[in-house]
Amino acid sequence: MPPYKTLSMDNLMELSTVIKHNDDPDYNEYRMVKKELGALETRELKHEIGTILQYKSVVDDNLRIEYNEEQMVENINICFTMQGQVALHFPKYNFQTALADFQHHHIYAPEPRYDLLVNRNVHGFHFTIKRDYYAELLCDLDRTTGKLKESLYRQQMTWSGSHSVNASMRQSLDDIFSTPLQGKLKSMFIEGKVLELIALQLGQSTAIVKSTKRSDADVFHDIKKYLDIHFTDDLSLRGIARTFGLNEFKLKKGFKMQFETTIFDYIHDLRMIHANHLLRDNKMFVNEVSSIVGYKNPNHFSTAFKRRFGISPSSIK
Repeated sequence: MPPYKTLSMDNLMELSTVIKHNDDPDYNEYRMVKKELGALETRELKHEIGTILQYKSVVDDNLRIEYNEEQMVENINICFTMQGQVALHFPKYNFQTALADFQHHHIYAPEPRYDLLVNRNVHGFHFTIKRDYYAELLCDLDRTTGKLKESLYRQQMTWSGSHSVNASMRQSLDDIFSTPLQGKLKSMFIEGKVLELIALQLGQSTAIVKSTKRSDADVFHDIKKYLDIHFTDDLSLRGIARTFGLNEFKLKKGFKMQFETTIFDYIHDLRMIHANHLLRDNKMFVNEVSSIVGYKNPNHFSTAFKRRFGISPSSIK
């Protein structure tokens, strides 16, 4: 995306005005209009299972909105982009993903700090659904949904990948904000549409997994992507092998052949690069960083960091 202007979520709310309540305490509309920025309109529905947001932006510059939301650990986020491009960046995980026209994904990231990058003309929907509600919908016996459910309860970051918005999804999205129903009937209707969208989204992801016969190379590239997200977790060969349906010998040998490095050397390098970022850009203390990247002893971390970069982490200002 081209250069963008940066706003915090607090800045954005200060620039916004509630323009319609519609005699419904669970429904709000907001409009931000600022000469040097443009217009950003949102429609918000609150429900006992979460919050649904429809947004449209017509702005002069791409926006980077900085969020710090403690409730991220309690919710899974489902996003549908109908027009334009929206990107998410999680500094803690060194992870970024983007949605373009008519794409969707779900993402669970138990990390309050993230950036939302929005381009000039965007229209989309964002569902913030309670994690426990969503997890209880998932079947333990299905490999794909069972793994997702386990990740949610373990508070591990998970991302569905980007998929295409189909006609049924578009109809359900339109129905949510156009229903004439009120009160309890409206609540029932909205929950039904949310369940429909979740089913369509999971059904699409599961069908893709089951219909695609992947080569070994595809599997190991998926493992690498998994490690790129989960490198700060307490990882083991047994756990990784079980996640991807491999035995430990094939996992070790195949990864080394594919990428010319061992799994744990690759994880170690990701952790050191992330540690360097936290020290230089986030100005964090050495003992904080050592804990984040999996070291119980800061001295052991300092030794490993110096071996990787040639300088002591304490010398970084």
